[in-house]
Formats: sequence, C-alpha cells, structure tokens
Amino acid sequence: MAIIKHKRRRGFSLSLQGKVLLLVLTPLLLVTAALIGVVAYDLVQASRSALAEQRAMLIESRKAAVQNVIETAKSAIAPIVAESGPDDAEAQARAKEILSSLRFDGNNYVFVYGYDGTTLVQPMKPESLGKNALGTQDKHGNLLIRDMIELARQDGGHYQYAWPHPASGEVETKYSYAAGIDKWGWMLGAGTYMTEIDEAMAAVEAAQAAELRKVMTATVLIGA
Repeated sequence: MAIIKHKRRRGFSLSLQGKVLLLVLTPLLLVTAALIGVVAYDLVQASRSALAEQRAMLIESRKAAVQNVIETAKSAIAPIVAESGPDDAEAQARAKEILSSLRFDGNNYVFVYGYDGTTLVQPMKPESLGKNALGTQDKHGNLLIRDMIELARQDGGHYQYAWPHPASGEVETKYSYAAGIDKWGWMLGAGTYMTEIDEAMAAVEAAQAAELRKVMTATVLIGA
C-alpha cells in the first residue's frame, strides 16, 4: 500500500508540475504568436505600400516617356513647320509621313488630329483618315479627341481614358499626352496602356512576394 500511495503522489506531483509549466508557457506562447502576427502584418502592409509607390512611380515614368515622345515628334517636324505657311499642303504631307512612321515601345504610335477634329495621322486605322472624330467617346462617355484637342490648345497635357488595346481588343486604361502645333491647327498625341505597366510590375511583385515569404519564414522560425 505504501508503494502504491507513493506512486500516486508521484503521479500527482508530475501532473501539478505540468500544470504549472503550462500556466507559465501559455502566456509566453500567446505573446510570441501575437508578436509574430504583428510583425507579419507590418511586413505585408510595408510590402503593399512599397508596391503601390512603385506602381505610381512607374505610371508617372511612362507618362513622362509618352510626353517625351510627343516632344521628340514635334522636334522632328519643327524645321518643316518653321519654313511653311499655315496652309502649306506639301509641307504638311511631309510632316504626316514622318509622324506616321514613328513607333515607340513596340507598336505604339503617334496620332494627329486637326483642331476641327479631322483625323490626319492614324497608323493603326488608315481608313479613318480625313474623317471627323470629335464625337469619339470611350466607354465612360468621355469625348477623348475633343478633350485632347482642348489640352493641345492649352500648351499640352496628359489625358486618361478607356480604349481597346490593339493586341487583345480588350478595353483598358490608356494614358496619353497631347500637344499642339497652333500654326497648322494640329493636335499631336501618343499613349501607353495600363497593361504595359501591369506587365512591368508583374516581375517586381513576384520578386517582392518571394522576398516577403523568406522574411516571414525567418520570423516564424525565430519565434518558434
């Protein structure tokens, strides 16, 4: 009987030690888990914020690049414009030929409309040449040609609208820049699609996600 009682006491003692250990470790485990959760949340938020900033910077960079394309296009025909009159058809024909041949970022192009809305240069839709486009709308009802002509009259500016991508046919966000040649009453424009920005961001996001996984794994291991 003595031996049995001793074993019972020993078993009771171990059970008590386990309970004490559990009471000590449980708060520690909860605190550790909470800290890991906070660190993980901060990492995710920081990653999202960094990606958002990179996307905004990339959009601004692409918009600046499109503006540079138009400024370069204007420079390319500047000597022709300077030596011509307001209604010099021959000079305008030479300028149109130069502008029609310009390409950037693959198949992106320069388009030209008269201040009255007449289509003068449109490499992707040559059948539209000579037609008035003032009533052209995007899916949101924006009169994009009219609006860009107005920007051109006001020394140029950026314009955002929804337009079908020539490769996919899907309507996507497009960022364009419009500038004017007042002597001829021309609006020169060019644009870049949001998909091109998304493609550029895809590699950045993949690298960021891989780095985030490594850091979070290391954080969990340290916590463990």
